Amino acid sequence: MDKIGKLIEETLNIDEVKSKCTIDYDESYNERSQKSNCLAQIINYCILFRNNSDIVDYINTENKKDFLIKKIASLLGISNENIKVKFSEILKFAYYNFFIEGFIFHATNSLYGNQLITNGFFVRNNEEEKNDIEHVNQILQKSGKLSPFKFIFFDLSHDYTGLFCNSDPLLITNYCSGPEWFRLFCGEAPVYHQLVDYKKEYGFRNKNYDDALECIKNLIDYHNLSDKDAKEVLAFFNKYWNKFKDAKPMVILIPTKMVFNEDAMSNAISNSLNGFNIDHIFDIISSGKSLLYNNFCVKNAINNTSLDYFLLDQVVLSKNEENVKKGSQSL
Repeated sequence: MDKIGKLIEETLNIDEVKSKCTIDYDESYNERSQKSNCLAQIINYCILFRNNSDIVDYINTENKKDFLIKKIASLLGISNENIKVKFSEILKFAYYNFFIEGFIFHATNSLYGNQLITNGFFVRNNEEEKNDIEHVNQILQKSGKLSPFKFIFFDLSHDYTGLFCNSDPLLITNYCSGPEWFRLFCGEAPVYHQLVDYKKEYGFRNKNYDDALECIKNLIDYHNLSDKDAKEVLAFFNKYWNKFKDAKPMVILIPTKMVFNEDAMSNAISNSLNGFNIDHIFDIISSGKSLLYNNFCVKNAINNTSLDYFLLDQVVLSKNEENVKKGSQSL
């Protein structure tokens, strides 16, 4: 692991930081959003400064924008009295470190992520998974009712299978417990909202086999599957539960300049300032967002020497370790 990924992991292991970022899927949506926001703010801070000095003070301060400006000024030897006069130097520091030398994020699981880190960033063509998903989707479609693969199958059938990234760290907790298709199948797809208690829907994220299995059994009943089809759906669930049960939430960092040339980044800077104050970048960093705020499909291979990563298992925890090991149950 290179410097920035290691720095983020070390920062998230600081007790006071961890207490503010640890995601509990039994909490309310607003509580989880607040913790995801704090996590994104910390990631942005580490990217901006390439260290975690004063991070506890930063996450506890009300005026984070002012904190960032004064910290950069201090690093550049600019007194508080001269901040307005030399503000262009502070802005240059922020734009260069956070944006030009910044990153976009590919949230994944360690099983897939380790392959990308080892071999480089490239499009995975897993025909076995694709064929299995299509087969189970065909079984579920017999009833004419809603399938958990509705959106995933649409992507597969239109070959929307590139490696998607996002510049906004606010979104990484949505995708780091993937793969997305299996997470949806295990309880998070819209069809389950009418079938199970909402706390059961996070069985895969919590690595709670019993909750996930309950979702699958309710799905089987909802589609009124034959014994033969039910066994195939259950076998599919167990196969991929056993494949992904030990995978950890992981985020791959891709240098922004590997995806965008300098002209594109300069245009993004200009666009970000259009209609905003010149110090808009500090609002962005302190909010946990990005100057780009876009999804990207990376189509060109990126050499693994340009990639970095960090794990999130210290703040996205498995609540029931006993159930992680379960598998191959029958109806």
